[in-house]
Amino acid sequence: MSVKCIDCNKELNPANVHVKRCRQCYYSFIGNDTNKPWLNKEWLIEHYVNKKMSMASIAKLFGICSNTVESALKDKFHIKTREKNLKGENNLCWRGGKVMVNGYIHLYHPEPHDRKHKSYVPEHVLVVEKTLGRKLKSNEAVHHKNGNKLDNRQDNLQILSNSEHRSLGSKLEHFAQQIIYGELTPHFKDELLQLFTSYLSKND
Repeated sequence: MSVKCIDCNKELNPANVHVKRCRQCYYSFIGNDTNKPWLNKEWLIEHYVNKKMSMASIAKLFGICSNTVESALKDKFHIKTREKNLKGENNLCWRGGKVMVNGYIHLYHPEPHDRKHKSYVPEHVLVVEKTLGRKLKSNEAVHHKNGNKLDNRQDNLQILSNSEHRSLGSKLEHFAQQIIYGELTPHFKDELLQLFTSYLSKND
């Protein structure tokens, strides 16, 4: 596959998939130009050091390669760059150690854990394990009694077997359908249906 310099159309080595320009055009492109903020030391210090933007974010702003930004920081201005792939609160994407995954709150957990998703473990799992003083078994599940997945108070959590949890979920769904659409509470049906419709609109 032929790869050419985007400026002078010179043939390039196709193995260097990230290279867009020949060496001559590249140095011409990154030369001293007041219209290129990534070549301004004060601008780089403000955005990379003070505002903690990543090299990739800066490069994306101007449609350039992050290696160009890194070269300006390290080689041109001798600005110390941050370590890459930092974990926990040292990472630029750190948001306090709490994220949402599939509607559940997950907490940052650097230690090994069987129920770990990347670097996070479900908060409800950690709460019940702290109460039990042991890790949950593989056949155990945590049920939110009030149906609110975000309510991880100890009193709202119940440990069930996986089969019990699935069965309870199915029974609760059937019971709710009977209350709203069946004949269990005919005198409340209109009011319950209105409340259910309101609930659906808020949780779509």
